[in-house]
Amino acid sequence: MGSTEARQPSRRRAEIRGLIRIANTVTGLAAMVTLIAWGARWNSLCELAINWPVQLAVVATLTCTILTVSRRWKMALLAGAVAGINVTYVAPVFLPREHVSLSGPSYRAVSANILTSNQETQRFQDFVRSTNPDLVVVLEINLRWAEALLTLDKLYPYSIIEPREDNFGIALLSRHPISSHRVEQLADSRVPTIIATIDLPGQSLNVIGTHPEPPIGPRRAAFRNAQLDAIADVVSQTTRPVIVLGDLNASPYSPQFQELLQRSGLRDSRQGFGVLASWPNRPWVLRIPIDHALLSPDLTVTDRYVGPNIGSDHRPIVVDFACVPN
Repeated sequence: MGSTEARQPSRRRAEIRGLIRIANTVTGLAAMVTLIAWGARWNSLCELAINWPVQLAVVATLTCTILTVSRRWKMALLAGAVAGINVTYVAPVFLPREHVSLSGPSYRAVSANILTSNQETQRFQDFVRSTNPDLVVVLEINLRWAEALLTLDKLYPYSIIEPREDNFGIALLSRHPISSHRVEQLADSRVPTIIATIDLPGQSLNVIGTHPEPPIGPRRAAFRNAQLDAIADVVSQTTRPVIVLGDLNASPYSPQFQELLQRSGLRDSRQGFGVLASWPNRPWVLRIPIDHALLSPDLTVTDRYVGPNIGSDHRPIVVDFACVPN
């Protein structure tokens, strides 16, 4: 009995030492990723590191707790610093929104990257019918998906559908008349962007639906960045309220995304509603917000949430908005 009792404290000490080693290693990795992320403005690989501040903040907080209890003060301080830095990226979307008194109607917009290879067209159609938006931007449509969208024509008699087989097809469905539109490859981006004017009751709304290439490698990152710059230029040239919808292949923490907001004057619709991550659908622990709804200052968001699983690698986003009284 005596030898067994002696082995138990020894085993516990070994387990504690192992936990501390893991906490040290994880803290070091989190610190390295956070440091790499500071180069996001100049390097596409560094930008990949900036996409997960929520996950890094959670992990660093856990390791900081373990290291503090274990009195490993230097590593605990490093973990606390990593957690604090990453929290600063995330905190702004939790700040309260400015309250605006509304007198006019509210409208609903949906952006959904449905994934070209997704076979579950009925699930998407059911989602649209249950959500009942005024307008829908649909990404990654091919000919098969274009036919599926046409089954919604009674709900959405006005549409622009540009199918492609390369994951960059795009469509806009509207319950309200589309008075004008054009489909452009902004900044020679090689992928289509829809720029349309929708006639809401008593108000015209400019809608931009877009899906830049993912920033995988310097060349594709340059295409993505040029397209975001061109969107800012389009927005700056209009006097109507504007909403930009789509998978921008940029998280809100990306310097290029922040530059888009600064140059265009658009606002992130997540403000006051939280992180609202939409990709990847699985595993959820890695999910980040790359599907966006950006609005001009003459529009205000009344609700914003992430939709259900529609069979895609993305979750759709839903935003309710209204015009700000003059």
